[in-house]
Amino acid sequence: MKMAIFCEYLRWHCKIIHSNIYKPGDDISEIEDRNGVKIFYEELLQATKAGGGFVEYEWVEPDVEKPIKNLSFIYGVDAWQWMVGAWTNIEEINAQILVKKTSLLKTWLFVLLW
Repeated sequence: MKMAIFCEYLRWHCKIIHSNIYKPGDDISEIEDRNGVKIFYEELLQATKAGGGFVEYEWVEPDVEKPIKNLSFIYGVDAWQWMVGAWTNIEEINAQILVKKTSLLKTWLFVLLW
C-alpha cells in the first residue's frame, strides 16, 4: 500500500513532498484537485486545529492516468511553523477491506455449512 509523509511550512512552501512534479521550496498554495479542493489550503485549516485533522482529495501522479483518491492527516507544529502529515490511497484501503470481508464471509459460510 502506498503511503508517504510530508512536511510543509505554514507559509505555503513545501519542505518535504512526495511528488514527481513539486520539489522542496515550491509554492503549493494554489494546487487543487479536479473537484476544486484546494489541497494545501484545506491542510492548513486542519493543521491549525488542536490535534490536527483529515483532508480527503484526489492527487495526480505523472505516471498514472486517473487521479488517486487520498486521505491525509495533518498536524501543526507551531514552534517550527510547519504542518506535518501523512497520506494514503483510499482505493487501496478499500481493496484491502474487500479482501478481508471476502475472507471473513468465506469463513462464516464454511462454518455455517459444515
